[in-house]
Amino acid sequence: MTRTIASALAAGLIMTASLSPAYAQDEKPVSRIVSYSDLDLTHPDDVLVLKERVRKAASEICGDRDDTRDLNAYYNIWACRAEAISGARAQISMAVNRAMQLASSKADHGAPVQTSSR
Repeated sequence: MTRTIASALAAGLIMTASLSPAYAQDEKPVSRIVSYSDLDLTHPDDVLVLKERVRKAASEICGDRDDTRDLNAYYNIWACRAEAISGARAQISMAVNRAMQLASSKADHGAPVQTSSR
């Protein structure tokens, strides 16, 4: 199934990280889409789930810090993960704000109003 960037952003975050030459043969940034289509971002627990997914995707993109004793490699992995997570923070914030706006909009326009007379 083909998706445009706009529709991909509606269902997930696009994480990008630059890998050091030691971990990538080319110096092109690596991207991953982190889906949150199954989450309700108006609930704090679901926001935490999304943040954990971002951390996991950063580990998959950049590597695991525990798998090396080389300090230079350790730093490169740490910097890559920090860059990826930092880049996703604004997208998480935008997604949460959008979810809150949609929830507020539904509450304002979709909820039945009960009236009574005396």
